[in-house]
Amino acid sequence: MAKTGIPVQIFYIVFGLGIILSIGLIVIVAKSGKYSGITKNIIIWFAVLMIINLANLLFTFVYYEKRKTIKGGKGQPGVKGPRGFPGENIKCGNNLCGSTPECPDDEKDKEGKCFIMGGTKQEQIDTKNGMTVVTEGIDKESDDNIKEGQCIFPFVYNYKNQYTPLKKFDKNENGEYISTTNPDYPKDGEERMGLPEGGDYLGVCATSLNENRTAKTWGYLVGNSARAKEMSYTNRKGNNNKAQLEKEMKQMGILDVKIATADTDKEASCPKGYDRIDGDLNQGAGAYVYLCAKNGISTVGVTGLGIVEGDNRCSSVFTNAKKEEITKLTTDLNKDTNVGQAEPQELYMCVKKQEYKQNRPFLTDIQIKETDDFNTTNNVYTRVNIGNNRNNADLNKDTTGSPVYLYTTTRAREINPLRSAFYIPNKGTLYFTMGEDGKDIYTYNNTNREVGVDSPLLEKDLLVNILGKDVPKRYEVIAYLGNRLFVFKGRFLSEIDFNTKTKKMGFPKKIDNLFPGIPQNLDAAYMHPSNKDFYFFKDKLVYRFRPIPSSAGASLGKLLTGYPKNISTEFKGAPDYPDAVFTVPNEKERKHTFIAKATTFKVFDEDNLLVQEIDTISLDSRFGLQTNAGFKQTQLETFVNRPRRIVETFDKLEDQEYDKPKSEPYKCPKNARKFDLENKECAPNEGNMEAEGGNGPSKTLSGTELKR
Repeated sequence: MAKTGIPVQIFYIVFGLGIILSIGLIVIVAKSGKYSGITKNIIIWFAVLMIINLANLLFTFVYYEKRKTIKGGKGQPGVKGPRGFPGENIKCGNNLCGSTPECPDDEKDKEGKCFIMGGTKQEQIDTKNGMTVVTEGIDKESDDNIKEGQCIFPFVYNYKNQYTPLKKFDKNENGEYISTTNPDYPKDGEERMGLPEGGDYLGVCATSLNENRTAKTWGYLVGNSARAKEMSYTNRKGNNNKAQLEKEMKQMGILDVKIATADTDKEASCPKGYDRIDGDLNQGAGAYVYLCAKNGISTVGVTGLGIVEGDNRCSSVFTNAKKEEITKLTTDLNKDTNVGQAEPQELYMCVKKQEYKQNRPFLTDIQIKETDDFNTTNNVYTRVNIGNNRNNADLNKDTTGSPVYLYTTTRAREINPLRSAFYIPNKGTLYFTMGEDGKDIYTYNNTNREVGVDSPLLEKDLLVNILGKDVPKRYEVIAYLGNRLFVFKGRFLSEIDFNTKTKKMGFPKKIDNLFPGIPQNLDAAYMHPSNKDFYFFKDKLVYRFRPIPSSAGASLGKLLTGYPKNISTEFKGAPDYPDAVFTVPNEKERKHTFIAKATTFKVFDEDNLLVQEIDTISLDSRFGLQTNAGFKQTQLETFVNRPRRIVETFDKLEDQEYDKPKSEPYKCPKNARKFDLENKECAPNEGNMEAEGGNGPSKTLSGTELKR
C-alpha cells in the first residue's frame, strides 16, 4: 500500500460500500416487478458474487495489514551458487601475476627472474657538464624505516598497488630527468605518508611489508652492492639456464590421448585441454569417433600408439614397454559399424606413455588420412598398423566406410606464426606481420577472398618500409584502435603515424596511462567490429575496454566491470594464448572476429558466437600465408603449441649471449628508394641507377624460426 500512497482505510471504505450497495441491489431487484424471472436471477447472482469477492478482498487486506510486521522463522539455506571468477592475486611477487617483465641483466636473480634491490644510502645529486648525476650519499642504515633488501612488488602506497619504485622524476628518451607520470607520488607540500626523503631520481621501494601490504621499511635504488653480487652469479649461471630450457623444449609434445565419440559430429567434442585431431576414424560408417590430443611440456608423454583387435592385449604391440606404461582405451574404433552385411572386427587403441629420454621422444603430431603411404617415404610419419601385421592398417576394413589410416611422428613442425595482425578500415586493408622478430609485413587487399578460392594477392615487404624505424624491436602487438595505430611492447606502447612513418610526440608511454587496467606483455588486441570496444588478450584472459572521447595523452576510456574474463567465456571455443585477433575487409565477414593461433584460426560472429562449429581453418589456405614451414631438421625441435613464456625466456637468454652491436641489415643511402626484399639489395631511385656507398644489406632475413 505504501507504494500507491493510498491509506489502507480508504480500501476498507470502498470494499464496505461495495458490499452494502450489492446487498441493496439484491433487495431492490427482489421486490421489483419490472424484471422477468431469468433476468432477476442473473442480477441477484451477480450481486451475490460481487459481495463474496469484495468480502474476500476486505478480509485479505485486514489479515495482511495486521501481520505485515510479523517476522517468520529462519528458512533453510539456499542452494550454493556458482563459484565466482578469481580475483587478482596481489601476492604474486616480482613476476607480476604470471607476466614476464623485461629487465637488464643486473636485475636478474640466479633463476633468471627480474628483481630490484633497495639499499640504505640516500641519493646525492651533482651536476656535470650540465647533466644531473646521481651518486651515493648519506647512509641511513640507522633509521628505523630504512633497510637493505630485495624490493617487494606490489606494495600499497596511497591506497593503491605499486608495481614500480616510487620516484619524483623519470628519464625521457634523451636521458633528461622530467617530472614523474605516477599520480600517486606526493606533490610538493603534500603529506608523504611514510615515504622517505632522498629517492627523487632513482626511487625507493618497499623492502618489507606490514600485514596490509603497506611498506614497513624502504630501500633506496642507488649503490646496491647486493645487486652486483647477484649479477655475477647470474652471468655464471646463464649458460646452464639456456641448456635447461633447451632440454625442456625437447620434452614438448603430446602428453595424453583420449577418444571422443557421439552420434553427431558436433557432439563428438574433446575434454577441456585436449585438441581434436582432424579426421573421423569411422569415416562414412557408424558413430563419429575422433582422437583427442593433449599438448604441452612434461617429463611423461605419449611415445607411441598401437591398434589391437578385440580382446588382444596391448603388450602384443608394445613388447618392450612396462605394464604400467600402456593403456588400452575402452572405445571401439569401429563403433556402430556392424550394419547390413558388414561385420567388422572390434578395434581398440593402445597408448604408450613413458618418461622422456633422448632416444624416445614424445609424439608431436597425429594425422588421419585415406591413403596408406602418407609422407612415409622420407621417414617423417610412421603408419600405425593393426597388431603387428604391416599389411593390415585400414581402420575401416570390412565396414561400409572409406579407408582410414593413422600416422604419427616425433618430428615437430616448425611454425612461422603471426606476430600480429591489424585491419585499417579507412584503407580497406588488412596487415599481417610475421618472420624473425616480426620484421616482415604482408598487405592483404582481396575483399572477395573465401575458402576454396585461389590464393589472394599478398604483397610482402619489410615492416620498416611500411611503419618506419620507430617500431620497437621484438614488439608484441600492433593494433589499430579508434583510428590510432599502436605498437605494444612490455609495459609500454607507442603511437605510429601511418602517413609519416614516425612515432608521435610524447611516446612511448606506459600502457596503463592510456588504457588503465590493461596488463603488460599482451598477446593480441583489436577493436570489435560491432560494439567498437577495444579487446586486449593476454594468456587465458580477455580485457574489454570501453573507449571514450579524450584529448591526446589522456586515458582513452575505462575497463568494463566484470573484466577480465576467460577467453573461452567471452569467445566460446577460442584458443588461449592467441597469436593475433583481427577483422577482415570481406563485406560478408566484416562483422566477424578472427582469432588465430599457430597455423589456424576460428571465426566468431558479431555476438562472439563461433561460426565454425568444430573445425578451425588454415591461415595458409585462406590468406595465402606460409605459417606451416615444414619439419625442423635441427636437434632443438620445437612444438606448435609450446607455451609462450618458455619461448620468451629462451629468447631473452639468447639476447644475453648473442645480441651484439651490429649495423642495420637494411640501411640504405638517402638516394636509394628502399630495401628490395626479393633481390635483397637497396633499390635505386629513378635517374640514379647506382646507390652511392650502399652495398645492400649485411645479412638476409630468416622467416622460419619460431620467435614467439
